[in-house]
Amino acid sequence: MKKAIEIAEYFVWLAKERGAEPVSNLKVQKLLYYAQGYALGNFSRPLFLERVMAWNFGPVVEEVYEEYKRFGYGPIDLPEEFNAETFDPDERELLESVFEAYGDLSASALVEQTHNEEPWRASKLKSEITTRAMQAFFKRNLFKRM
Repeated sequence: MKKAIEIAEYFVWLAKERGAEPVSNLKVQKLLYYAQGYALGNFSRPLFLERVMAWNFGPVVEEVYEEYKRFGYGPIDLPEEFNAETFDPDERELLESVFEAYGDLSASALVEQTHNEEPWRASKLKSEITTRAMQAFFKRNLFKRM
């Protein structure tokens, strides 16, 4: 199982590969949330083990936030040692589907969208958005955007 930071790096790499707008810390947090949600909804298992927290600006994986906060609101730099080939085909397919569905949205649009979704709304600020809550929501809403 990959760490959340590795999943985040994949999204940064994917944006660069596709010539898309670079990914900020705020945006990558939302992409991580959607990737975790769709993994739970589709496969009933998490993509990564780190907790997703309910923060003011939506879902956040704190370990990833801490790693990338030095970039502020700017684009995240991809580490030189990143290798997309370490991801298996199922992981790649899931992450690319999430990016296809949400990668074109701005960070602020993703914040607004997550604020309107049950997992974040039902969680107290600074508390965990449980995998159970995400799984239930994403099982019901699998094909709304993907």
